[in-house]
Amino acid sequence: MICVEIGVDGAVYAVTPQPADVSVCGMVIVSADSVMNTPWALTPEQGSQIGASILLVWAVAFSFRMIVRALSTVDSEEKTT
Repeated sequence: MICVEIGVDGAVYAVTPQPADVSVCGMVIVSADSVMNTPWALTPEQGSQIGASILLVWAVAFSFRMIVRALSTVDSEEKTT
């Protein structure tokens, strides 16, 4: 995290030297390094891979369900005998 302040010209400037505790800063900007280390920071490609994996698991589960249903059905004529 980077402690910053807004100058009189409206630009954002990093405070030098950076304080040890960012809680004393008026404004804090999160650096890209700290954001990319979180498990939820995904690229669109990674997100689509996870979504495709979930859909594949659902498709396999649905296929198993249909196979089990097809194997467990009994004709109405077989029930009467």
